[in-house]
Amino acid sequence: MNITRVLNSLEKSWARDDILLKIKNGLSADEIVNEFLLDNELQIKKLNTLLRPEDIDLLSQVEQLSTCESKLIKRINN
Repeated sequence: MNITRVLNSLEKSWARDDILLKIKNGLSADEIVNEFLLDNELQIKKLNTLLRPEDIDLLSQVEQLSTCESKLIKRINN
């Protein structure tokens, strides 16, 4: 399986509408993430074997972007 297939599979498992529904149903962020990790354990392991150093750097940057977006949303709400 190549990296594109793995990423597409994981993306389908992380449908935003489904995640929002889980939040509306009272699941916490930790519960949602833990469930995703359990349900997709094999794909995540495969992804880790396919990642190159530059991919890991990009993931770090995306994580920083998500943190910035989260902080912006919090400030807008306040």
